[in-house]
Amino acid sequence: MILAILGLFTSGITAFIGWYIGSKAKKEMEAQGMAPTSNLKNWTMVSMVISIITIVVAAISLLFIIGAFVLMAIVGIGGIAMSEELALGVTSLSTSLAAA
Repeated sequence: MILAILGLFTSGITAFIGWYIGSKAKKEMEAQGMAPTSNLKNWTMVSMVISIITIVVAAISLLFIIGAFVLMAIVGIGGIAMSEELALGVTSLSTSLAAA
C-alpha cells in the first residue's frame, strides 16, 4: 500500500516494486490455500495501474524528446544556411559600399 502511494509522488519505480511484492504475496496466499484479502487485491491493482501509467508517460516523454531533437536538427541546419546567406549578403554589401 505504501509503495503504491509513493509511486504517485516519485518516478513510479516504487509502484513496480509494490506490484511485484503484492503479486508475490497473493500467489503465496493462494498456494497455502488462503484467500487473498480484498486490501491486498486492491493495492496490488493500484500499483499495477500506477506502473502502467508510468510506462505510458515515459514513452510519451521519450517521443517528445526525440521529436525535439529532430526539430532542433531541422531548424539548426536551416539556421546555418540562413546565417551563411546573411554573412554573404553583408560581405557583398560592405564590398559594394567600399567600392562606392
